[in-house]
Amino acid sequence: MKDLLSLYEETSLSTDTICVILGSLLGNMKICIDNISGKAFIKFKHYYKNLEYFLWKKNLLKELDTSLLIMKNDKFCCYVSKPDLRLNNIVNIVRRKNRKVTRKWLNLLNNLALSVWWCDSGSLLSNSKRVILRTDNYSQSDIHIICKYFNNVLKLDTKEYITGKNKIRISISPVNKFLKFIDCSIPHNIINSISLDNVIT
Repeated sequence: MKDLLSLYEETSLSTDTICVILGSLLGNMKICIDNISGKAFIKFKHYYKNLEYFLWKKNLLKELDTSLLIMKNDKFCCYVSKPDLRLNNIVNIVRRKNRKVTRKWLNLLNNLALSVWWCDSGSLLSNSKRVILRTDNYSQSDIHIICKYFNNVLKLDTKEYITGKNKIRISISPVNKFLKFIDCSIPHNIINSISLDNVIT
């Protein structure tokens, strides 16, 4: 079974870089193959109000050459890496038809990867009793795999529910236990701003 150490040896990328990519690909990052070079590249964007988080994530990806564009007027900060053969090893893990999530992928997540995933796609209920993960891009089978992972591996009470807009979300509790998985390397001011921005009333 592939682990972070073997990925580090295959790619020569640091485990932090790998984990930011693995976590963010579960959130709002995309990984693509350049048609000309055949090499993979990554791209993501955040609202400009989350610029500090965007720059923090960009800094952890400094091993990759980037083409960076910040578009304040359009309200988004955009990141695009240059094609890099080292990323092809990650494509082989995460690239599945219809973006299928696998336990093989989830088992590679450490606290940093989980934290990035939540900062990308997570929110808190205003009563602070449950953590929510947005899952708009996932199939029903993907969501089942994710819930089983949180329940069985992280020992968190995890279930899916349908919102009033007929969208499936993942609900996780208890919040305090979940927050213990948030990596301490993420500055508290970033975590606090992300949490406040993403509160659901």
